[in-house]
Amino acid sequence: MIEYLELMYSQPAERAQFMLMVISSLLTALLSLFIAFFVVKLTESGANKKSHKEFTISKLEELYKATLEFEDQFIVFCSPIADFNDRNIIVRPQDSLIKCEMYKKLYFSDMTLDRIQLNQAMVNIYLDSRREELSCQERLEIFQSNKRMVQDFIDMTKGFCEQMLLKHKL
Repeated sequence: MIEYLELMYSQPAERAQFMLMVISSLLTALLSLFIAFFVVKLTESGANKKSHKEFTISKLEELYKATLEFEDQFIVFCSPIADFNDRNIIVRPQDSLIKCEMYKKLYFSDMTLDRIQLNQAMVNIYLDSRREELSCQERLEIFQSNKRMVQDFIDMTKGFCEQMLLKHKL
């Protein structure tokens, strides 16, 4: 093969032309390789951003659902006719609140959630409901006084989810 090339390009001008062809071909191949690599990385970056956005949106939706679930369970918990002998009345809002806290800690650390304060409000409602001297009207008043703090949490969490959804959908 080398003998053939020496015979084909015996003149210095032909050798120079051959070297230019080889160098040109190598540069073209390298440039094509660089462009292909750049396009792959750009596509991968776009796909990663899109999958991250979809993941974040799905977690925001789950946090929103957990917040709505907590709100529903809390309303039942605070109801004047709540039967605190039914363990589910006590456990369900706590489970929903734990879900909210889990999403906050795992995915949304910039969100504020004071579970201790919310638990304290629920404990107050529970303890006051156990006092036999309280009428249904008094239980309703206790519900109203503790509901504001819990409603603030619910409104803040819903607002956080809505704001983040708008941010990530754009």
